[in-house]
Amino acid sequence: MYYFTNEKKGGYNVTKGGKVETKVRIGKQLPKGESQAEGWLGYGFHNLWEVEIMEDKKVKPLEKALSRRKFLCDAGKFAVGTAVGIGSIGLVGCSAKMAEQTKEKAKETVAATNTKVEFPPTPWPYKKLDPEVVRKAGFEAYKRDLHCMAGSFAAIIETLAKEVGYPYDAIPPVEQLAYYGAGGVMGWATLCGAANGSCMAINLILGKDHEKLGVAINELLGYYSTTPLPTANSNKFGDMGEQAQSVAGNPLCHVSVTNWCKASGKKSFSPERAERCAKLAGDIAAKAVELLNQIIVEGSFTPVYKAPEAITDCGSCHTKGGVLENSRGKMDCLTCHDDHRG
Repeated sequence: MYYFTNEKKGGYNVTKGGKVETKVRIGKQLPKGESQAEGWLGYGFHNLWEVEIMEDKKVKPLEKALSRRKFLCDAGKFAVGTAVGIGSIGLVGCSAKMAEQTKEKAKETVAATNTKVEFPPTPWPYKKLDPEVVRKAGFEAYKRDLHCMAGSFAAIIETLAKEVGYPYDAIPPVEQLAYYGAGGVMGWATLCGAANGSCMAINLILGKDHEKLGVAINELLGYYSTTPLPTANSNKFGDMGEQAQSVAGNPLCHVSVTNWCKASGKKSFSPERAERCAKLAGDIAAKAVELLNQIIVEGSFTPVYKAPEAITDCGSCHTKGGVLENSRGKMDCLTCHDDHRG
């Protein structure tokens, strides 16, 4: 029984009975169409990629558009599995019977070998990233139909997968982890997905360190709430030209989008608004890595965000220890409530 196992360097081993038979190296991503399989085999396999067979570390290129259908059908009808797990693998171009047999063999392989994922505990390793590279990656990820949360998460995690490798290159595709945050959590317009995805990435990198995590996320959400967005840098992306900027006042999607619609005169379900949110996915991810660079690499982080006075004033009655103690939070009260401080 053959199966793929993930290898940190040099591609993917194709093994049989614990012995490496050969290797496959993943080359450039190919255009969609032709023969493309559903599911995924290791990081990034959910699209069609150029595949090369490696024997004795010498690369033997196969035909340029070799698909997984051809590789699996012609190369001994491999049962396909990975150290990450088994997806739902539909082999386009193979017979239905062949595809079903392959999937069943894959399941048998995993069951027989008790394959499971081994991830290190957080915090995960980090390498200084270029915020501008991440900013562009966030914009482009949103355009891949990942939307705001998965887009910002992908901008950071996929860049680290390239720069650091494991464990970032071993996790499932980002849309399987963070797509729920689209539109402020499936359209509920609560926490902005760009902020949500960036915070999720920060959590993996800083781990369960309440102090560091609190400082980084407090600064990120403060930046989101008080900065005119999209930034001048992200406003260079796309084909709609420079778009209007607005200050959200808090990290809620509902307020952020409404304020931008007022500033721009555009509708909340317009292509222009989607373009604006794609830029924010890049902007907030870029700010997140800027903060991570300072906290982890430079070790010289100084908070810039200052909470509005209304939070302290209102909190004296409404939060912990107050006369009423019926609320909690860090958002500017006056973005949603009338000022009745007198």
